[in-house]
Amino acid sequence: MAPRILALAGAAALLATLGCGGAAPDAPTLASLSLSPLGVQGGETSTGTVTLTGVAPAGGAAVTLSSSHAAASVPATVTVAEGATAATFTVATAPISADVTATISAVHAGITRTATLTISLTPCALRTPGAQWLAFSSKRTGVYDIYAMRADGTCLTQVTSDAADDLFATWSPAGTIAYMSARSGRMQVYVRDFTSGADRLLDVGDLTATSPAFSPDGRFVAFEGYVPGVTAVSDVYVVPAAGGAPVKLTSSQRYSAGPAWSPDGTTIYFVSNRVSGYNAWSVPAAGGAETMIPGTTGLLGRPATTPDGTGIVYTLPAAGAAFSKVVVQTLSSGVVRTVSSQADGEPTVDRTGAQMVVTSFRGGNADLWLLDSATGAEVRQLTTNAGIDGAAAFGPFP
Repeated sequence: MAPRILALAGAAALLATLGCGGAAPDAPTLASLSLSPLGVQGGETSTGTVTLTGVAPAGGAAVTLSSSHAAASVPATVTVAEGATAATFTVATAPISADVTATISAVHAGITRTATLTISLTPCALRTPGAQWLAFSSKRTGVYDIYAMRADGTCLTQVTSDAADDLFATWSPAGTIAYMSARSGRMQVYVRDFTSGADRLLDVGDLTATSPAFSPDGRFVAFEGYVPGVTAVSDVYVVPAAGGAPVKLTSSQRYSAGPAWSPDGTTIYFVSNRVSGYNAWSVPAAGGAETMIPGTTGLLGRPATTPDGTGIVYTLPAAGAAFSKVVVQTLSSGVVRTVSSQADGEPTVDRTGAQMVVTSFRGGNADLWLLDSATGAEVRQLTTNAGIDGAAAFGPFP
């Protein structure tokens, strides 16, 4: 019997050595974490790979992930499948205005591995220091769409693309753009996030809504509204940007249109034909008396405001010009200064007050031109498209 016992004992030892019985082998631990590529521009992605020291057991091996910087996001966990030794995951990054590094960490079975991701400044990031953005309407595709670009003519981006016309863009400090569109069957105001592209309808009930204007803090939108069945009367309304009931600020006297906010958000300027011709008017944003601004008779289009709040900028007819002239009127004195009279209109002033953009026919086509606000001198032509470009608005950032 002794030889048989020895033989069985030897077989058991051999089976244990081969992993077919006896004690279980050690569970695999985390061998490495790698990223490819190791550097991206904000908004791009990198692929992470976690590798174990052996094959994952039954049910797989869950590896916990984290990131040291908000500009880089990773899933909470990634699972190495049963029988596999590695798994991949995506590191998503956000557009940034300065270079950053993010440490990506992976933890499994008490072992931590890390890798460093370099995230570079996004060339066309919305809040790049020193870069000013414009939004404008363009008919270069056959219908009007909203476009955006920097004031130096770079980073041209198509913001909307719809079969209906999209017009009159206005920016909020959060980087959203409100505009009007008839895509629902009547003119309404929509709000689109420039970076994500998320789009929503601003609910104003049964009003037809045009010519939106964000308040300086982005909390409200003023617009030109028409009640159902009435086209000969419009009023200026204000509605919370986050949603709520619109409030009428004007008194239903013919057309009250094209609202523009004062820089401190207390006053709304608009154009109305309730007296003789079209004039600029003002009304408190919280409601109150409407006041005509003397010396603005004949105003074309909607007014704009100077960044310091001391004046309004608007368009007047120009004798012998194909289009019109742009003027600045000091509110306290009523003094009017002509900036340009070369077939220009639709002025918008940058946040420093040093430059303005106009829609101009000086090149024979409706294009955007950047001008010096003090002298009217041309700084640069911003668009040269055969379609119509106009109704620009500067963004209030960075």
